[in-house]
Order: sequence, then structure tokens, then C-alpha cells
Amino acid sequence: MSKSTAPTPSEREQDTGWRAPSRPGGLGRSATVTNHCGRTMRVKVVIKYGPDSRCFTLPPRHWARFNWTFGSYDKTVTC
Repeated sequence: MSKSTAPTPSEREQDTGWRAPSRPGGLGRSATVTNHCGRTMRVKVVIKYGPDSRCFTLPPRHWARFNWTFGSYDKTVTC
């Protein structure tokens, strides 16, 4: 099953700074995905050289944040 890049109304914002994750002793990055479409979207964050996010179900005007510790943001796709 092929994944397509999330449509334009689904906005992605990557945190460019390092932050302390929920577990002590580590550093991490985060990406926030906001649904600006007029319909519910299922999206996931793809991380290059790291673990991808789960599939988030986002109703219109809702958002989700994915945190990871290694790799870099690649893209956001529908799922």
C-alpha cells in the first residue's frame, strides 16, 4: 500500500531546537501536525533514519505532536 504526502491543508511544524523528552537523561525533537482541511485526516510523521509515528486521526482544526530521539524529519504522509 503506497503512502502519499499529506495534502496542503495538513500543516507540519518541526521544532528546530532540542528539548527534554518525557524520559530523563535524553534529548529529542518534535513535530506538530495540524489539520486545516475541512474533513478528518489520518496522517503520520515519517522520520529519516528513525522510528515513524503511529497513524494519527485528526478531525478538522485538531493537532498531534510526535517526539523522537534520533533521525530527522522527512515528511508527513496520509495513512
